[in-house]
Amino acid sequence: MPIRAALGILAAARLAGRLAAGAAAGVVATTAMSAVLGALHRAGTIDRQPPQLIVDTVLPHLPEDKNRVLAAVAHFGYGTSAAAAYAAAVPVAARGATSGALYGLLVWFCGYEGWLPLLRVMPPAHRDDPNRVGTMVAAHVVFGAVLGGVLRNIARRARRRHSPSRPTR
Repeated sequence: MPIRAALGILAAARLAGRLAAGAAAGVVATTAMSAVLGALHRAGTIDRQPPQLIVDTVLPHLPEDKNRVLAAVAHFGYGTSAAAAYAAAVPVAARGATSGALYGLLVWFCGYEGWLPLLRVMPPAHRDDPNRVGTMVAAHVVFGAVLGGVLRNIARRARRRHSPSRPTR
């Protein structure tokens, strides 16, 4: 096999590993975000969570029980996809709670000032209810911080596993 082809396969394998680690970390980060949203929903800070609003807008005739299931699946699908993108784009050395939190803000901004208003699911964040804006910003910061932290820990464990063992005395 020519060297270029071998290097291409190696690069693809590394990318696949980064995407898989990102998706796994995304499940953890989305779970943390969902816990924050659930607590804030119970506290009365927000009335309906955005994943349900999105499903209601896109599929308005869907029964409520199916809406909840689809909203959860869509939320975790979006979270794992966003997390995989972070893992693919952010160098291992730059991963952590801080870069993750900043990434969470970027995800929030793209959604709440971008595609959600375009789909007419909700108004742009700068015109929305300040309580919902604050809630969603906080939830996305939690998502990103957890994502960055989990991926940093995965990288540390991988380095320890692949580093030569220290000789015992």
